[in-house]
Amino acid sequence: PAFLPLAGVRQAPAALAASARSRKDPEGEAGAPRKPPLPPPFSWPVALIWLPSAKTSARTRGGIDAIGRLRQLGVPRAQLLPAVNGADPAELRALLGGRDLEHLRCRIHAKLAAKRIGVWASHMRAVDGAVASGEPLLVLEQDFAVRDPEAFRSQLSWLAANLTARSDWDMVMLGNCLEKLSRISRCRCVAACAPLSRYSLWLGDAKKPGCTHALLFSARGLRKMAESAPMREWGVLYWNMTLGVEERTRHPPCEWLSQLRLKKQEWFRILNAGHDQLLRHMIATQELVTFEAWPQLVEQRAHVGHRSYDYGSLIPEACALGAAYAAVANERALRTRYSRVIL
Repeated sequence: PAFLPLAGVRQAPAALAASARSRKDPEGEAGAPRKPPLPPPFSWPVALIWLPSAKTSARTRGGIDAIGRLRQLGVPRAQLLPAVNGADPAELRALLGGRDLEHLRCRIHAKLAAKRIGVWASHMRAVDGAVASGEPLLVLEQDFAVRDPEAFRSQLSWLAANLTARSDWDMVMLGNCLEKLSRISRCRCVAACAPLSRYSLWLGDAKKPGCTHALLFSARGLRKMAESAPMREWGVLYWNMTLGVEERTRHPPCEWLSQLRLKKQEWFRILNAGHDQLLRHMIATQELVTFEAWPQLVEQRAHVGHRSYDYGSLIPEACALGAAYAAVANERALRTRYSRVIL
């Protein structure tokens, strides 16, 4: 069916919600939602952005293990993409047309800025390497995490099968942050859309999401990214924004503060604004036609268990079969929100 507005799906009978609450193990009881039959496996290429450290290079144990785990998750075409190291002065100057970050005298400021530039450049490297292929591309960052491998394999296969038959999308965020569930007003069922099924998957229209740890681009989306002048020039635009930031914001001594206080610092908000903020604008203006997967298929390890960033298995009310279903599903999701991450 076409996208349904929230007002059109609020009439689920209360008896259905009561019945769902009474099930302790909906996957194992007669008549309960079960794993849907699988379509063909996910076969699109995947680029895993991997930044080698002093102890772990892109060709040694850490990266190889990550690729092995992805293949166990049903992603046979996963490959490592060496990340751009923004902390390398020579690489940084090459990216920024000879510019550097020496104007940031505080080490933690320069380190944060270099990280943001490196993430942007790594994503553009992934886009440039795939745009000529004419295939979609899934871009994952090194810190990705998956809670339920079995459900992930099923959901990813159904997602690819659904998107293959469509031409109206540029990007799907398999995980995001900063999106308010109340913003989502339209949603589409992809697979097993029952209130407590672990295999359920919906696509909702994206509003103002953030984060870039799991982005699935269509061939059209890759072209739009490659041809976007603001995205191409983002590194220099960001560098200009950092000029004089320490003087303007009168930053405290060069020491990390507690997380709560840190986010209130103006210099941190400026320097921490990565290229996902430009993506938010492109999404909000429909320059990139973007959907979000609910529940989230991929998370960031650092955000698991975080009260502000961890969506867990939460779903927007518009993605449920009525408000009663959303309440039941989210009640269960909150109980398991801080469950152990398997991958």
